Amino acid sequence: MGRCGGFAEGRSKSSSKSTQNFQGVWGTAPKKYKKYLKSVALRPKRRTFQKCATFRHFDRKSVILSPKRKTPMNTDNTLTFHLKDQTIEIEMVFVEGTDKNGFTMGGESSDNSSLPVHPVRLSDYWIGKYLITQGLYEAVMGTNLSYFQGEVNRPVERVSWEDIMGKSGEGRDSDCFIYKLHEALNSHPANQEALEKAAKILGKKEVKFTLPSEAQWEYSAKGGKEESQKGYEFSGSNEIDEVAWYWENSYRETKPVGLKKPNGLGLYDMSGNLWEWCMDYYDGEYYEKCNIHPPLLNPVNLVPYPHRVLRGGGWNDGREDVRLPYRFIRTPTYRYFNLGFRICLA
Repeated sequence: MGRCGGFAEGRSKSSSKSTQNFQGVWGTAPKKYKKYLKSVALRPKRRTFQKCATFRHFDRKSVILSPKRKTPMNTDNTLTFHLKDQTIEIEMVFVEGTDKNGFTMGGESSDNSSLPVHPVRLSDYWIGKYLITQGLYEAVMGTNLSYFQGEVNRPVERVSWEDIMGKSGEGRDSDCFIYKLHEALNSHPANQEALEKAAKILGKKEVKFTLPSEAQWEYSAKGGKEESQKGYEFSGSNEIDEVAWYWENSYRETKPVGLKKPNGLGLYDMSGNLWEWCMDYYDGEYYEKCNIHPPLLNPVNLVPYPHRVLRGGGWNDGREDVRLPYRFIRTPTYRYFNLGFRICLA
């Protein structure tokens, strides 16, 4: 795990004023990081970021102007949902499922938690183009728990699994993000059309927002049917600095979404910036179980265990933790400033 995200939960609290923002439900920094945290707390805010992607609409098709792209990029494989009179948007990218042979899930990692490698089959689904931003989260929830605040296009962090899916784990709790997201989307008539279109493309009567399964997350990060065959070490590249914000280039903070190179599906920040919550419970033997009768179709571990799975690595992690196979775990109530999420539609 990363340089300040890898310590165990429940250690003693520090009395230093400079680390007070890291106490309470978000976890307590160990003494060895006292000097680092003080430098973060006292450091003036950086204002050197590129402008984040802005959105335009032509002929009802979503067209994005990327920070590094001067000409519009047509995205026929995306759906756009609106909140707050179209000032806040969610872009979902269509992911074509695997063939009957599936894709190869897992790989070598420092703790061998991603072994054995095994085939997994997936049906079609939609996944968020970006991590959920602070602007979007606040528009839905009316609050923002993030430590690195100041820019609405920074990804929201310090969000627990239960903040997203609720204690029921099904997004039905009235105080969780998924429930309130569906409520917020109902205020814009075009959203119902988009949901119907999403369902029709998937061959379903209806679809709902949720967290991606671990298998959906990994397949998306690997670039889907085409790019997953290339065996990239990171999402969309073997060069970590092309696609990821991590310990060596993050300046010890999150970055606005969409500034690095996307992968083959057009997804941003699948490697680095923030760890991403998945639906699955963590079972150290789950990959072994999946390998008994491969390839399973749409596997997701819903057998209760103490921890949920996180993937992707964060701004405070080293190269190894940002590699695609690496897995991480935390209890579903845990909040910290390197944990975020993106949503899935299935």
